[in-house]
Amino acid sequence: MARRPSLEWICAALGGAVVAGTLGIVAAQIPGGDPGATPELRLEASPGPASGTGHVVRLMVHNDGMRTAAAVEIEGRLYDGEATVETSRVTLDYVPRGSATRAGLWFARDPTGLRLELRALGYQEP
Repeated sequence: MARRPSLEWICAALGGAVVAGTLGIVAAQIPGGDPGATPELRLEASPGPASGTGHVVRLMVHNDGMRTAAAVEIEGRLYDGEATVETSRVTLDYVPRGSATRAGLWFARDPTGLRLELRALGYQEP
């Protein structure tokens, strides 16, 4: 029986290391940990363009928590001083843990010069 070349052993070891590393990464992504953990949603807004539909405020919804959130409802309110001028809502199907999702809120009034307050109203566990 012929002796296997060293290069073949090196390639086999590298292949095994790649497979083991991939399995480790996948295993780390499996939900687990603290069963009491909740999604940690962080909301960022930026102005968008006006259109025939109205004025859009673009949202970036970050989930910094260790749980995925589904059916996330976001509310945005425009205030002129203390008076609520307009309210808009959007529901996001899915915001995975450790990720960010884009969305938008439509307003009939131009939000420029008004105070915008954003808040997550609720979510479901997928």
